[in-house]
Amino acid sequence: LLMTLIPDGQGFTEKLPGEAIQVVRERWAAESTDGDADEVVYGVHYVNLGYQVGRSNVVRGMAEDIKANVKTDINRRPLTDFPMLQDVGGADDVALMAEFTGLVGFPNMWLQFFKQTKPVNLSLACTSISVPEAYTYLDSGQYRGLIEGITGAAAYERLLHERLGLAPSAKAYGDATVQIFGQGFIVLLVVIGNIVYIAGERRGRKNA
Repeated sequence: LLMTLIPDGQGFTEKLPGEAIQVVRERWAAESTDGDADEVVYGVHYVNLGYQVGRSNVVRGMAEDIKANVKTDINRRPLTDFPMLQDVGGADDVALMAEFTGLVGFPNMWLQFFKQTKPVNLSLACTSISVPEAYTYLDSGQYRGLIEGITGAAAYERLLHERLGLAPSAKAYGDATVQIFGQGFIVLLVVIGNIVYIAGERRGRKNA
């Protein structure tokens, strides 16, 4: 299931399946004996719920019963029409919930409200600003996995290549490289600014 709790996230839910399907088909083809890959079928292998209004109320409702509280997918088709959801109720039927977010506070919401009679396996990919808070939940075992900003995404790309043999896109590595150079440039400017300031102070004292 794909979904978002913010309006701007709907583009992500629409773009992600196409990229993921290509990766899955390549993997299936590599594992098959004849080199052919099975098709990834909407409604059988994945369903896009799109943008859902309500935030914590939506999360709490889905934990109780997904189909009763969301009802339709992004195209307004009833969730009861899809084979993959026929035997799915609430949070107890979810094997893994992965959240990708650049916002602060959203991870706490899923931890608090997306649960029924047993803990749900949660994983998080977040921006660096949320990492210190996320470590608390990772250390306690409430998160099963954590991708830490761009650096974590680059490490995950490498892991997919090493463990699954997937060709790395190098996008995260490229972004991480740009970020490192950008941060290094900022540090350099701070150092130069301090040197100029100190030199000016000394020159002023001598003139005095």
